Amino acid sequence: MSFSFLIHPLTARYMDRGIPWSKFFPSFFIEWVIKFKSPFLFRRLEILKTKGIFIGVPLTSNQLLNLDKKFVLKRLTQACQKSKKYGAKIVSFGAFTAIACNQGLDLINKVDVAITTGRALTIGAVVSKVEKYIDSNKVLGVIGSNGAIGKACVEYFKNYSPVKITRNNFDDAYGCDLLISTTNSTTEIIDENKLKPGSVIFDVSKPATIKKNVKREDVKVLKAGSLRLPEHINFGFDFDLGKDIVYACMAEPMILALERRYENYSIGDNISLDKVDEILGLAKKWGFEVV
Repeated sequence: MSFSFLIHPLTARYMDRGIPWSKFFPSFFIEWVIKFKSPFLFRRLEILKTKGIFIGVPLTSNQLLNLDKKFVLKRLTQACQKSKKYGAKIVSFGAFTAIACNQGLDLINKVDVAITTGRALTIGAVVSKVEKYIDSNKVLGVIGSNGAIGKACVEYFKNYSPVKITRNNFDDAYGCDLLISTTNSTTEIIDENKLKPGSVIFDVSKPATIKKNVKREDVKVLKAGSLRLPEHINFGFDFDLGKDIVYACMAEPMILALERRYENYSIGDNISLDKVDEILGLAKKWGFEVV
C-alpha cells in the first residue's frame, strides 16, 4: 500500500447513501452518533498497479470546523495512524479535513507518514479550466482569495485580465464575467439572480456554493478542480463527478505515489506556482486529464 486519502461525509445527510436507516433520523442525531466512531478503512483500490486506500473520517464538515480542535486533530491523527497500519506512505487530506488541520500545518512532522492536501493539483486543475474561458476583455473574480487555492488563482491570472478580488463584498463578485468560488462555506452562498448576464461560475467548493441546476439560461456553472483517471477504478461510491473522474485532492496522492515521492507536498496556504506546474506535468505524464 502506498497512498491514502481521507474522506468524510460533507453533511449528515451524506450518511443516508451508505446507511439506509440514517434517513429516519435528524441530522443533529446522526452527528452525535458518528462523533463516537473512530476512522476506518473505507475502500481499497489500485491505480496503474499502485495500491491505495480511502480512510473514512466520520465527522461532517460542520463538525470538523466547529468541534473542539484537539478532538478533531486527534481523529485526524488516528486516520493517519490507520493509513500507516495499512501500509500507506503518503496521506492526502480531503475536503474539510484539510481545513481542520490548517492545510496540514497542524500535523506536519507529528505523524509518521508524509502528508499533502492536494491543493497544488487542485489549483492546477482550476486554472487549466479557467484558461479556456478567459481573455483581456473579461473580469475575473475570486471568492475565497485568502485561501491556498484562491490566492494562487489570483497570482496566476494577475497578468491575464483585471482580477477582481472578492472576500466579503459580493457586490463586486456579482459584477464579474468569470467567478472562481473556493471557500470553506458549508452552504450555498451565491445568489444566481444577482449574477451578471452571461457569467460563468467555476465552483471549486464542496459542498457547492451555488445550486447545481441554476434556473437562469444565461449563466453557466462548472465544477472545477477535478481530473479523469488514466484507468477505471471502482470506488463503490458516487462522487457526483462522472465516470472515472475524481477530485484533484484524490488524484494528487496517487500521482505522488506513482512517482515514489513520499514527501510532505501541498502544505499550508502558500502553494508556489512552480509546484503547481510540477504536479500538472506529473499528472499528464501518468495519463491524468483535467476536466
